[in-house]
Amino acid sequence: MTTLTPKQAKDWFDRHGVSVSDWARAHHFSPSVVFSLLAGRCTGKRGQAHLAAVALGLKLGASPYEASPLEFEPKFPVGDVLIQKRSQNNVRQK
Repeated sequence: MTTLTPKQAKDWFDRHGVSVSDWARAHHFSPSVVFSLLAGRCTGKRGQAHLAAVALGLKLGASPYEASPLEFEPKFPVGDVLIQKRSQNNVRQK
């Protein structure tokens, strides 16, 4: 899968007779963010600019099978181990 250059994306808008502002609003993006991407002032590293760059085809999005760095799961159930240790420490011996 290949990505588009900002010029190719602008040409797409021209060929289809769609304004950048209308496209941005239809896809729930700020028109100023989309204009910045198409002008090359912004690369779309994160946030709304990243999502807009992927939607425009300027960047490849992450694979749906790739784990998000924000959804990290530790290999070991740390919480369970801590809960078990606390429970054992709180048990009074008679």
